[in-house]
Amino acid sequence: MGSLRSPQNCRVRDTSWDTKRRAVENDGLRSWCPRAPDRRVSSRVPPVDLDRWLPEPVLRTNHRRESPATAVELWEAAATVRLRDCRILGRLIRARIPGLQASLSFNELFRSGPFNLLEEGPTYNLSGLCGRIWTVRGEFALLSQPSEFAKWHAPGTVRVLFAGWAEGTESGSALVSEVRIAAVDRKAALYVRALEPFIAAFQGLVATEPLRIAAKRAARASEPRDH
Repeated sequence: MGSLRSPQNCRVRDTSWDTKRRAVENDGLRSWCPRAPDRRVSSRVPPVDLDRWLPEPVLRTNHRRESPATAVELWEAAATVRLRDCRILGRLIRARIPGLQASLSFNELFRSGPFNLLEEGPTYNLSGLCGRIWTVRGEFALLSQPSEFAKWHAPGTVRVLFAGWAEGTESGSALVSEVRIAAVDRKAALYVRALEPFIAAFQGLVATEPLRIAAKRAARASEPRDH
């Protein structure tokens, strides 16, 4: 199992945050997660079983952006979005993880430390983060293999699952981003609750910046060209 370290030592349709809470019991602590996204727009489910990696999050966010492009075109467009393209989110990420270049794409970001690539497919990928996300610079672990993510149990830490995928819809496709956070123990769960306002604002930027940019690029690329 990987050991905790700071990032400096690592190699380097929009669904807004729903403030209606669903109480759940977690180690004697009443925690919450946003209400499940409205599935009436699409009956599709993630192309991979997220519950297999993190079944009972204490907090979950889900954002979605639709496009007239195909799922493949949308996913390819998403791979072109770089940190420098997102004026606010890009700067926040670089501030939290020192050493990242502005030219780094989000696709590359989730494949390098302190993130751990867990699984990927033609139009999806899953990345995990283990450690203490509430410290100023963060204390994260680099895992030697994906299976260590599910077994992670260091006291006072969390596991964070970052899932991204493109799915087909009746009018084209949709790009979806879902983040799940699981606390190892009660202490970590309290820290997560304290971070609630920051996480809400941070995840809100995902919908307004990278997802929007990707959808716009995919729509532009799919437009018929005059010869």
